[in-house]
Amino acid sequence: MKPLIEELIQLWNEGIMTYDISMGQNFQLKVALLWTVSDLPAYGMLSGWMTAGKLTCPYCMEHTKSLRLAHGNKQSWFDCHR
Repeated sequence: MKPLIEELIQLWNEGIMTYDISMGQNFQLKVALLWTVSDLPAYGMLSGWMTAGKLTCPYCMEHTKSLRLAHGNKQSWFDCHR
């Protein structure tokens, strides 16, 4: 994923010169990634969002209803998250 992310950042910041056949001229094309279909760890790598701990859900943020397991001391969202 890292080479893809580096290339997307470069294409967003600098763009790439390409040809528009309808206008008959070159132009600077900028690229943006609109959405992906991925699991939570890949989502974290692409977005930079922390995907572990209490604030895992990017929509709920500090309103996430999670509980800490008594014996494992890990966060759990089982039966308390949309």
